[in-house]
Amino acid sequence: MSTQYPVLGSPLRVNGITLKNRMITTSMSPGAGYVTKDNRPTQRLANYLEERAEGQTALIIQTICPWKRNDIDPDHIHELPSCYDESCIPDLQRYMIEPVHKHGGLICAQPYYVHDWKPDAETPEGPYGPSDIAILKFMGGFRAMTLEQIEAFKQQYFNAARVCKEAGFDAIEVMAGVGGILSRFMALATNNRTDEYGGSLENRVKLTLEVIRGVREVVGPKFPIVVRWSPIDFIKSPAGPGLSMEDALRIAPMLEEAGCDLHDLSVGWHETSEPLTTKAIEDGHWTFVSQQIKTVAKKPVAQGYRNTDPRVMEQNLQDGKMDVVAGLRYSIADPALPRKVMEDRTCDMRLCIVCCRCLDDVVSQGKPLNYCGVNPRLGEELDHEAFPQASKRKKVMVVGSGPAGINAALCLKGEKPLILDRADGYIGTLIDDLVTRGTNEPYRMMTSRSEYRLLLRQDNADRRLCPVGHAIGLISGERYRRVVDKYAAVDREIKRLEHTGTAEGRLCDLLRRPENTYESLAGADPDRRPLPTAVTEAVEIAVKYQGYIDRQLRQVAEQRKMESRPLPPDLDYLSMQGLRTEARQKLDKIRPLNLGQASRISGVSPADIAALMIHLERPQGGEGAGPCPAKSQEKETL
Repeated sequence: MSTQYPVLGSPLRVNGITLKNRMITTSMSPGAGYVTKDNRPTQRLANYLEERAEGQTALIIQTICPWKRNDIDPDHIHELPSCYDESCIPDLQRYMIEPVHKHGGLICAQPYYVHDWKPDAETPEGPYGPSDIAILKFMGGFRAMTLEQIEAFKQQYFNAARVCKEAGFDAIEVMAGVGGILSRFMALATNNRTDEYGGSLENRVKLTLEVIRGVREVVGPKFPIVVRWSPIDFIKSPAGPGLSMEDALRIAPMLEEAGCDLHDLSVGWHETSEPLTTKAIEDGHWTFVSQQIKTVAKKPVAQGYRNTDPRVMEQNLQDGKMDVVAGLRYSIADPALPRKVMEDRTCDMRLCIVCCRCLDDVVSQGKPLNYCGVNPRLGEELDHEAFPQASKRKKVMVVGSGPAGINAALCLKGEKPLILDRADGYIGTLIDDLVTRGTNEPYRMMTSRSEYRLLLRQDNADRRLCPVGHAIGLISGERYRRVVDKYAAVDREIKRLEHTGTAEGRLCDLLRRPENTYESLAGADPDRRPLPTAVTEAVEIAVKYQGYIDRQLRQVAEQRKMESRPLPPDLDYLSMQGLRTEARQKLDKIRPLNLGQASRISGVSPADIAALMIHLERPQGGEGAGPCPAKSQEKETL
């Protein structure tokens, strides 16, 4: 069991299935290449699903179309696998169910009823709903469903559920959110009907409840039904408002009474102008929605949107704001994130940066899902091994000699990575600040960020970095020897100046005076030998600034001593005595590797570092002994 993420990594029973952890993926329309033109899933979709199943995603929810989509321009629709009859089952099994089940995963089918619907083979596909109201003008053309069409809609839904269960899916999700047909029935803003499906909240929710009850009758009592819905939709029209939280608190028990086993909460609709998943929205922001629904819900509640950081997920779960984390972008960024959560592999996690390029390409431009800002293998899952072994040794060229290129080459050679710290170079300062301090503004002045600017000079870059470059093979032996010879000459000349006296004092003391230079002291130094300009300049700088340089060297030594003190990865900073509240929060968020890194976190004071040092020095066992316990409290399975 995870010690850092005791709730996030714990199992949860949902009707007839057990989620191995609390991380599920929400539905997706992957775009071109994942589905054939005749509505069949492809190997590319199989690879996508398999990698996430191998990464231990607890439940993969995948969109599926209940009708055959072949009558309109495929460039204008989401390409989806279909489940319209038994002929679809073999491909659903081969490319969707088996790739997930082979890794012990669970897959849930979500019949696609967002805007489009095709009631029969003859009627063209189009946007249907309770009324002809469109929230956005460009989405005009909605057609109000007749009672006969509502009945046909329900029967099609039930047929899709039957086919999916027979195929081997582990659950069914009823889509009643994000502006889909069912959510349009529930909102006054898009429902001005005067029959049994309009008017009161009970009437507007009626169709959703009928669908859930009908699906339950088809799949049986022990087959999980997930309901995706939007308690808050941020919409309005001349017909009225959208759903409010007051409405949602009344709806949740109705859904459970009808057969809902798990609430999968979204926020807003596709047409909502309110920002929902941008970087401006704080991670875990929307958990206030699930927190409210949990006050009336008896079934587990999952909250979607802006869930990217496992530490925030864990805290929200511990605070009782939700029972399950629902998301998609975290899985796109790192398909193995659930596995890493269960194995406490925090340092290996590749977190979503919320650039939103992944789904924007699919939704806005109809492109396939194959771009992620942090996952270069998206769209190529399992097409090749992550680290394929060649049958024989090959020569490999690594283009680029920055830290990434250097370490790529060292990895290929099986050698230890090159790590430059803050006292080695400005790139070390840059990387450390971005990780530790979370710098958001453009990083234009790296020199001003370094506390060791006197050591990290341009004139001594060869002395600092040439030995490193030579050791890893980037600098030739000849060039390295020239650098060694240069600084041997510098050291000899400094030693000579320290031992050469005049009537006014030692030459080194005279050189330290502001008015003097190495050249101006030539008259008082008749025994000096001619030296290259690069040597004499290095001598002058070293002598004039020796006191300051020595002080910075002592600072570097002290800092490296701090960095040699590792911090256990499971420290519970939030309950640690002696730390200020801000320090607890910052340390818990960043999880520094050592005392040195902790001391550089904004908001962590020297007093906080002293408290950490005292804690680390406590003896093991006995009263007040450390280390501080990990966050490992047991949570009752719902």
